[in-house]
Amino acid sequence: MKTLCAWCSKVLTEDKSANAPVSHGICSDCLKKMLGQTRLGLADFLNSIEVPVLLLDENRALRQINETAEKFMGKFVYKLDGSKLGLAIECLHVGVMGECGVSAYCGGCAFRRTIRDTHSDGLPRYGEYSQQTISAADGPKERRFRFSTSRIGDMVLVAIEGVQDL
Repeated sequence: MKTLCAWCSKVLTEDKSANAPVSHGICSDCLKKMLGQTRLGLADFLNSIEVPVLLLDENRALRQINETAEKFMGKFVYKLDGSKLGLAIECLHVGVMGECGVSAYCGGCAFRRTIRDTHSDGLPRYGEYSQQTISAADGPKERRFRFSTSRIGDMVLVAIEGVQDL
């Protein structure tokens, strides 16, 4: 999949295969520019982004999500504030262990690793994938997430660009 910045059309990820689908995100330059120029509050800015977006602190705890993410997860931001990402996406291992990040499985979680790395080095990551076992009403499901991360100050913005049930 090819990913372009929706504001400046900069190529964020390139897929040179024939008929590769195109997705949109926001490059770190446009994100910084928009945050510096906008008079919108943080919630209004995040709600202007069409894909589910989550803002996490240095401990990978949720601090803000946009309305699209609320609809996608079926949870309101006030119920998630301070929760780890695994709880928000209903990772099976959170349910088993009671907390995100404590299972032996969690060490290999691409979501956790990518968010940690982006927070640590400040470099954005585009078109990453994480496969999770999700707790669903009809039993566990495998779900694959396509996401990108960007650091903004001491927070990491996670944009969920695609979800596929396997």
